[in-house]
Amino acid sequence: MPLKLSLPETGESLQSRVEIRPRQIKAWLEALPLANIVEASRSVSDALIALNRTPLDSDTRLKLLELYTTAINNLVPELQHKYTTVALPLSEKSRQAANLARRLYVELAYGYKIILLERLEKKHIRLGGLHLPLLIQRAMAALSKALCAFYQTYSPTPQGMWSEIHQLMQLALQRKLHDEPVDRGRNSVSATYKQTLLLALANPYKLMQGEVDKVAEYLVQHGNLAKLYPVQATLGTLGVFLIDLDSDAPPKSLEQQDGKTKMHNHILLSTDVLVSTLNEQITKLESGRAQKVLELTDHAKQASYLNLMRRLLKDWTFMPKRKFKRMANNNVIEICVGLRATCYFIASRPEAAEQETLDFSIDAGGSSPATGKSEQAQFATSQWAVTNESAGGMGLKCISSITQPIRIGEIIGLRSEDSQNWNIGVVRRVFSDNPEHLELGVQMLAPAATPVIIKPVVAGPKETFQAALLLPEIRPLQQPATIVAAPATYRSKLEYLLYQNNVVSHVRAMHLVEQTASFDQFQFSIE
Repeated sequence: MPLKLSLPETGESLQSRVEIRPRQIKAWLEALPLANIVEASRSVSDALIALNRTPLDSDTRLKLLELYTTAINNLVPELQHKYTTVALPLSEKSRQAANLARRLYVELAYGYKIILLERLEKKHIRLGGLHLPLLIQRAMAALSKALCAFYQTYSPTPQGMWSEIHQLMQLALQRKLHDEPVDRGRNSVSATYKQTLLLALANPYKLMQGEVDKVAEYLVQHGNLAKLYPVQATLGTLGVFLIDLDSDAPPKSLEQQDGKTKMHNHILLSTDVLVSTLNEQITKLESGRAQKVLELTDHAKQASYLNLMRRLLKDWTFMPKRKFKRMANNNVIEICVGLRATCYFIASRPEAAEQETLDFSIDAGGSSPATGKSEQAQFATSQWAVTNESAGGMGLKCISSITQPIRIGEIIGLRSEDSQNWNIGVVRRVFSDNPEHLELGVQMLAPAATPVIIKPVVAGPKETFQAALLLPEIRPLQQPATIVAAPATYRSKLEYLLYQNNVVSHVRAMHLVEQTASFDQFQFSIE
């Protein structure tokens, strides 16, 4: 099978500027100024770009690439802090850091593909004591990590990247090298391929910031529990995904296939054992078992990690179908971003002018629960075009200047141009391919809400009233009334003071509905 892999152009003119002695490269990489991670990463990128465009014997190139691989795998996690911990749209500096991380892995993949194609052309399998599976695995791993960098910034993946990953796997399958161990048995082409597929199936554009790394971390340890089968294998459809090795796309649920798909170059991914293990880990974590016993990282100590695991359980079992049909829509709506901003704009409606309202323009901490008055700060709204809409949510595209930072899992208020009423939604999906372009997928939580402030009845000296939203009961959907409050507000069975319309009520938290980095939503009872 001839491989169609992208390669950089080579040129003799670059050779004089490239260091090709492994000992000197090793010393230089170890001496990089890590205090300035962007500058260090840029230096490595420039050196790797020059190396990939310089003719060089394969043995030397491989030695150099292995040194660069170790250095890049150490640099990029630090570089990621520049773009995975900030809200969207990314600033110019954050976007440059993200582009730099992508370029490092794309160039790393170039280097290994150069050697791989040279070896295949000469029909040599062994190379300096190392064999073909290492080259395939290294190229695939670099492409997979480049994909991660696109996921982390909610950017589209480049054309051809999935095609190359599938081609590399197909080569390994044809030569029966896919399960050959590399890295002293800790890795293989098959293991890397399955991690890449499973991360794509985790709906990366719906993951909250920081969760792509957590999923990738989990898959390093447990991803090999998924199994690859020929398409003729007798399997059910639940937790079975179809991979088209000739495509430029990630796998799809077997349930979504119409039966007309050509099967001559397809394989199947089954997540049965992985899902069973994940389900068992969730159950044991919920019962209080330590994460180390379950072979989980320290992230599993966080309540949000359990929520992530539950979502992965669904994603790796089946790809949910839409409950409601999406319809095209050309309406324009106004949105505000964040819990406090939503409280502020709801409280500022004209019909609320004659009532005693709470001022949510800044944190309610330090304000009187009787008036909530404090120094006013400004919140902004922006205009968005509705690209599609259903009973459960909508797609939005920003058409005004983006002034509000947005994250997945953020509460937003939405209202049409001819209405004073604010609907309540939560951002479920983000897509951005440049600083001026931002698209959202929004799930609707409630058609209206009441702004309130709450704090625990038994509160510490530093605990003050915090802004919250009271979402009404929706009987047709059998959806009880809930409170949406600041993150880390919810504590099971804890009693709170809730101030609304000049009345202080006692409520008790009963059941956590959802917890994100931006809010807690929970059911309650009135005491």
